[in-house]
Amino acid sequence: MEDIRESLDGFALPAPDGAQDDSITETLGWVGLTCILYFEGGHLPEVQSEVCECIREYVQILEEEARSCLTLTDRLVLAKKKGLPLPDEEQIRKWQEKGHRFASYIVSSNATREDFYIQPPKYMLDVTLQLTSGDSCLPQDKDISYISAGFAPSFFLVNEPPISFAELVLAWCRRLKPVSGAAGWGVTRA
Repeated sequence: MEDIRESLDGFALPAPDGAQDDSITETLGWVGLTCILYFEGGHLPEVQSEVCECIREYVQILEEEARSCLTLTDRLVLAKKKGLPLPDEEQIRKWQEKGHRFASYIVSSNATREDFYIQPPKYMLDVTLQLTSGDSCLPQDKDISYISAGFAPSFFLVNEPPISFAELVLAWCRRLKPVSGAAGWGVTRA
């Protein structure tokens, strides 16, 4: 089984030759199944609730692969026996009441602080909610928030019981009612 996983999950996008930036590693990203959904209403409690449900679902299906997170307060937390601290609707509401423009949360499969900042993860969830109107001339209900997820290919192809990537994306679409998005094969980003 491990040989199959290694074969499926071993395709990487290499860094360009001669990259001088110390933050760039040998790998820029992994080929995998990716999804990005853009949706409106990130300032609304009902949308925030649905986003929190998507985050909980992602962490629940990843189980031990959810190894680190960057919390709403930009604090990096590594998973312990209790798992990762997940944002909830109340935390987002308090964040919003304090006047924060955005709420961001990232889940990663990177297991160390060093890896989190320099290695692209094989699994990653990145959520940003637009909480207040920015400098945009758009009405607040038209501001765009997003959820982006990446999965190693073996996750959907060899796990028992199998999980359907298409069903997961459709469930998130039903919850978030995106105005745009894409899903399928792609490169997980750092």
